Amino acid sequence: MVKPNYLLLIFLILCGSRFALAQYPVLKHYPKVGVTIRLLSDVYQNADSIRVKVTITNHQKNVQTLYFGGFAWGLSGVVVDKEGKSVTELPCRCEMDSHIYFEDELVKKHWGRRLKPDSSLSDIYPLNRILILNFKHFNQLPAGKYALSLTYFGNEANKVSFTIE
Repeated sequence: MVKPNYLLLIFLILCGSRFALAQYPVLKHYPKVGVTIRLLSDVYQNADSIRVKVTITNHQKNVQTLYFGGFAWGLSGVVVDKEGKSVTELPCRCEMDSHIYFEDELVKKHWGRRLKPDSSLSDIYPLNRILILNFKHFNQLPAGKYALSLTYFGNEANKVSFTIE
């Protein structure tokens, strides 16, 4: 039989790893960048397999510090069905997070990435690390056609479409 202390430890580890995926920074000045998204496939068997390549491009004339890569910081989005109805329950997974980073803390930890003018950064994220589709159906979608739109700290990306079989 497992002792209660071990059960508590296992619970805390599991919860901590789940919520650690959605940590959110609060910035004094939000970056002005171009955002492009691309899906790794157009057809998926389930929503858990959706992967999004996000590319951030600095179109400004100065170097910008970005908090991008690894965590889905600053990313939020909406998935709509073929009628244009949102199937998104939480547009930003960070709404579930218990830890908010302020910019001063991020600077001290050297977590920013400096992006020169006309340079880009890319990363691939599972869609379920950016947003929550629904809680009742275990973050799954019924078969059909959908469209995804994302923003990075308010900078809008292009829209992409996908199908769930």
